[in-house]
Amino acid sequence: MSCECNNIQEFTWDGTGLKYAVSMTCEGFDMDEDDWKITVSRGSRKVEFTPENAIHEVTTVQGQEVSTWYICIDTSLLGPGELHIIFDAKVPDDDFDEGFRHEIQKYKLINVKNL
Repeated sequence: MSCECNNIQEFTWDGTGLKYAVSMTCEGFDMDEDDWKITVSRGSRKVEFTPENAIHEVTTVQGQEVSTWYICIDTSLLGPGELHIIFDAKVPDDDFDEGFRHEIQKYKLINVKNL
């Protein structure tokens, strides 16, 4: 599985609003069609994003439709410290009892500092 966020910085200030384009790719998985969850956490605090509360934008580039997903994070909800992002994709797979398998990846996202 491959997961990406754009606009990665070393740090930001507490209270900053962050917006990231996110992408999860895995053979047999499509962010537009399959279930997924993205969790941004700092310690025990977290915010979760799903297709229902993330921003989905479809644009046309050179005659092709391009699908982009965005998450918007209010850092004041998480407070200062190291933010992590966890991608959880439900990949369709008939070899598993529920008909899908979880592909999970975790990355350091950004450090939030007190102003």
